[in-house]
Amino acid sequence: MNRETQRLAATARSSWDLIVVGGGATGLGVAVQASLLGYQVLLLEAGDWASGTSSRSTKLLHGGVRYLAQGHLGLVRDALHERQTVIQNAPALAHPLQFVLPTYSKWDQARYRLGLWAYERLAGDRSLGRSGWMKAALARQHSPRLAPAGLQGVVTYWDGQFDDAGLALALMRTATRQGAVALNYAPVQTLLMRDGRVQGVRWRDALSGEEHDACAPCVVNAAGGWVDDLRSPDSPRSVTWSRGAHAVVGAEFWPHAHGMIIPRTRDGRVLFVLPWQGHVVLGTTDTPVESMEAHPAASQQELDFILSEVSRYVQRPPTHADVTSVWAGVRSLVQVQAAASTPTRNLGREHAIWQDPTGLVCVAGGKWTTYRLMAEQVVHVCQQAALLRHDVTWASTQTTALDVAQPGDWHSLPGSDRDILPGMSEAYVRWCVRESAACTVEDVLARRSRWLLLDARRAQAVAADVAQVMRDEGVDDPDWQSFMHRAADYLPRSASRENHQPA
Repeated sequence: MNRETQRLAATARSSWDLIVVGGGATGLGVAVQASLLGYQVLLLEAGDWASGTSSRSTKLLHGGVRYLAQGHLGLVRDALHERQTVIQNAPALAHPLQFVLPTYSKWDQARYRLGLWAYERLAGDRSLGRSGWMKAALARQHSPRLAPAGLQGVVTYWDGQFDDAGLALALMRTATRQGAVALNYAPVQTLLMRDGRVQGVRWRDALSGEEHDACAPCVVNAAGGWVDDLRSPDSPRSVTWSRGAHAVVGAEFWPHAHGMIIPRTRDGRVLFVLPWQGHVVLGTTDTPVESMEAHPAASQQELDFILSEVSRYVQRPPTHADVTSVWAGVRSLVQVQAAASTPTRNLGREHAIWQDPTGLVCVAGGKWTTYRLMAEQVVHVCQQAALLRHDVTWASTQTTALDVAQPGDWHSLPGSDRDILPGMSEAYVRWCVRESAACTVEDVLARRSRWLLLDARRAQAVAADVAQVMRDEGVDDPDWQSFMHRAADYLPRSASRENHQPA
């Protein structure tokens, strides 16, 4: 259903069972769960679907090996079970991925093998595969680009990988298929109150400038890193933030179907080397930030750190000149009573659900892998608080196949034989406008396709072509040239520097 149809549906009625604020992983998951139960759901996203943190993840469906070492057993167990659910419900967007974990001492070998054995036990019958061990000679055959110096072998294990923005769009399509009304570029201006209780929201159509009121006995605040912005000004801060940066290079630097985990960088972080969509993603970092950033950019220091650490593990290390895109996302972490000096990498990725005195239901923290479980719990909380009616039969989304777009959906549109970039034809751009609510050039190049994250220069080069096809479809992005400046933030700031120092 296109955005105009959804906008008309949103303005045709003023009363809903549930209003969800935020179109990232959690908000979309809540909309899918609630609409499956038959509730009348309005979902409002200030920007584009997943345009915040949810499109800038490390592209992993994982329990989090490092969280196991930190003792977050419940989080790891839930995530290991949920990753299989995502793979089952969206196999075109998610799949198992094998990893190698290089070891350089017998102590590391024993420790890693024991940890991954526990990882598998927590997964139970939803394990994606057994871990194993390869001695150095076999490891070098299995991963020829792995640096051989001092290598004793590799531990192998399995996790999941996915397309985060693609999954967000599939969730949006699934929710609307089930009767929800979902609008992007519809920021909430204020909460509507009566006798000190939330009764709905006033939202603005960012494309037309029109404002509308929507009433509901239940409003869920799933605004991610901006969750506190919608709450009462005197509410205590519920989240803190951490930026994760990634660098992308060509597949020739790691031409393998499996990934690699660097378990302990010089300062104790974890980095991944991941094959993804014909490229290789390197990252992530974990850098505390003071506020939520709408358009975070990776710093020079973060890029230097990533390249420096990766250079210790691969035979032909990439340089700044080899980086085709560098990008960052800001994670929201539930505020905990921890020492001010506690690194954000040592904070868990658990989520929290609570109800403010105004009746506003808030959800914060968590991770993509557990989005479905979080959404299910949010709806339960709303029911238990008598904010949603109880005359519904509970149904789980655990077996709900997600509505994933297929190539046949757009092959009949004009331009199916004309590629703007590999895998992105003119016809696909037309379909994005008509059926997935793409409103800007960035929507198409960053989230409907992933070219901005894969190769920022190539994305810049075709921006004018994408804008023209969108105009042909009646959508004029007046600020499309600002995309060129935005894309510049995805380019390494020093493409000639060869000497990297860790952050």
